[in-house]
Amino acid sequence: MAHLRLDTRTRAEMTPKEWLKHGVQIAAFVNERALRSDIISFIGEGAGQGHAACFCPLTAEIELDVKIAFTPNVQPAWVGNMTERDTLFEWPKAAGALIHEASHARWTTWDLGKNDQLKRSSPKGALLGELIEMFEEPRIEHFAVETWPDDKAFLRSSAMGIVMDGVDLDELKTGHPYPVSTLMLLTLARRDGGVLEDEDVEDLEAMYVERFGRELIDRFQDLWLRAFKVTGDPEQIHDGLLFLAEEWLKLLPEVEEELSAAMAAFLAELEELLENATASAELGGNEDAGEQQELEAWQAHVSEEAKANQEKREHERKATEVFGKGTADIPDRQTNSKVTSKRPPKPAEHAAAVILARELERARYRDRVRIETQSVIPPGRLHTRDALEGLAQRERGQTVTATPWRRVQRRHTEDPNLTIGVMVDISGSMRRAMEPMAVTAWVLAEAGYRIQATVAQVHYGNSAFPTLMPGTRPSEIKVRSAADGTERFNDAFRALDGKLGLLHGSGARLLVICSDTCYTYGEVQAFEKWTARCVAAGVGVIVMTYNGHGADLDAHVVPNQVQRILDPLPPVEAAKAIGAAAVKALEMASAGR
Repeated sequence: MAHLRLDTRTRAEMTPKEWLKHGVQIAAFVNERALRSDIISFIGEGAGQGHAACFCPLTAEIELDVKIAFTPNVQPAWVGNMTERDTLFEWPKAAGALIHEASHARWTTWDLGKNDQLKRSSPKGALLGELIEMFEEPRIEHFAVETWPDDKAFLRSSAMGIVMDGVDLDELKTGHPYPVSTLMLLTLARRDGGVLEDEDVEDLEAMYVERFGRELIDRFQDLWLRAFKVTGDPEQIHDGLLFLAEEWLKLLPEVEEELSAAMAAFLAELEELLENATASAELGGNEDAGEQQELEAWQAHVSEEAKANQEKREHERKATEVFGKGTADIPDRQTNSKVTSKRPPKPAEHAAAVILARELERARYRDRVRIETQSVIPPGRLHTRDALEGLAQRERGQTVTATPWRRVQRRHTEDPNLTIGVMVDISGSMRRAMEPMAVTAWVLAEAGYRIQATVAQVHYGNSAFPTLMPGTRPSEIKVRSAADGTERFNDAFRALDGKLGLLHGSGARLLVICSDTCYTYGEVQAFEKWTARCVAAGVGVIVMTYNGHGADLDAHVVPNQVQRILDPLPPVEAAKAIGAAAVKALEMASAGR
């Protein structure tokens, strides 16, 4: 079993620099599957000891020959991150080879050195040691299919390639019963272990049954089925497989007797059937991989839709709870904040609202519509499985129907609707900011009203409560006290989102947070989560801090995506700053950056 390397030479440093990134990713993938953290990798042309892949237990090193595992003319740029599911589907044969070696790293726990000594001890010992290793091949792949059933397509795609790597046709031609019998172990046992399908090996099995009889084949089959149940400590596993190997050798005389006649015809048919089985398994595995990818994409979509709907319902319930009591101060609100002053807006503040309304009208938002096209020529992203299918069609002289190039284009549709959510922090650290924050909140609400935007506002401290309902116009500036001991940012955002549909709505959506962002640990996590979600959902985010507070803000938001304004500013300057930030935030959201 040459793809289990037993020397102590470390070859990872031989990875060509253009493949180094892939080597790191492949090592991470194998470690994750093997439940280990010590495996390193050698990736490149000439790795794998002449096979697609191999594993060296003594140095915890995996090798992958890129020319065999991928395609002979592969370029590093063609191969994505092998830790990502979509890349595995692009290269199912390579994925299967890596899963196979990871399975060795996880389940081949018996002493390979001891087995090597057995192989060197005598001619019979050599056969027994090889048989133990051959039993291990379908055994670990059986465990892999049971552990990762969604990866069966990858193992099927690579299985017969691994088999043929180990087939010596010259050895078969000697007429010795041993190599003829072990082909059953490497092929039919993989079918019974759940890796190959009946269609891959049914002709091969029929030939064996016709040649050797059903009763003898069943006796061999009983041995490999028993191998799937061999578990325990490393010593028990090796002893269990050794017993099965000894029983296997006892059956060889019966194979030899049946092989004595018409040997040449038998071998010719066997070689043809092996080629057919290899093609069937790889093509079938590739088709299965495509179907599995579509299934997983559909399941992910359904799951995301379910999560989104659940989140919307939860936030709508929170909005009902928070907004249901209106904007008036009521005794049962869990806040120490009170309205300390009320006054009509000053001319400069009216002017600021007019300026901001004009700026917001400039912030034209374009919804992104994603359109995917397929073609036989660039530009776009190359989907390797389809490219190989097209190559095969050309070689067979068929009309090329494969469309390996995928191009995603985004069309923009104008949507004049604007939704603005405003959040104002009323914890004690905001005491000196309450007057300028009250002015800012009024200017935002008035500007939104002037351009028929939907605006809602919440204050948050010990609890969250509304201070502006959607569709209303504030007639005066109300300054509140900042007397609360904490900040319920999470509750406030969820209620505001439930009322306005920021995360799951359409059109231009803007979130303005007036706060120094000095929160408890749990609320910092909520702040990070919801601002990141807003950015991902195409919501422009502006954070207005006060007198240099929130100095560590950049550590808690998506880099370069959240606009920051230092308050206080005179009303007109504040309006211009908010307008410029809104334009930039919405343009970035519209562009999907």
